[in-house]
Amino acid sequence: MSLLVESGGALAAALLEQRLVDRAAFFIAPKIIGGARCAIPARGPQKMADAWRLGQVSFRPSNGDMIIEGTIEYR
Repeated sequence: MSLLVESGGALAAALLEQRLVDRAAFFIAPKIIGGARCAIPARGPQKMADAWRLGQVSFRPSNGDMIIEGTIEYR
């Protein structure tokens, strides 16, 4: 069974904390904006040693953006 979720930070964090995410894709745009931005605001591991990592990582361009995709490796 598969489910694709395009979410904001709060839902993404809740799914990750419950270990319900197998793969993640991040779209990076070549743009610079002001203000602090974070994919998972104020939730998830707080130390780099405890960070969730991406395994089997792939990089590919998409309409001027970059997609980084991989499997979630929980600590």
